[in-house]
Amino acid sequence: MSSNHTEAYAKDDFDAVLSGKKPLHAVLDSKKPDLSDGGTTFYVGDGYTMVLKSTLTEQNGIKGYMYGPIITFENIKFEGRPKEMSDVRFYSVEELRKLRGY
Repeated sequence: MSSNHTEAYAKDDFDAVLSGKKPLHAVLDSKKPDLSDGGTTFYVGDGYTMVLKSTLTEQNGIKGYMYGPIITFENIKFEGRPKEMSDVRFYSVEELRKLRGY
């Protein structure tokens, strides 16, 4: 797959996760362990990997999650390192439930 297609698929997955949905193209990475940190999951796409960060935390007395995608491209480099894109943010429990539709 060309890097343009890889980046387009990764962007689709990135946007889906930010809107509370599952990735559209990447699939669960069966080689990675399940973590008990609030739901962090690992996905693999064609030419990229994605960590869907979901870690329990507390900020300023508000319980919530650090939630969002971290995508690493396998064959696209920036200054000699794999190109990455991420958007991990703090969400209160209520905000994340609303985002994810529960």
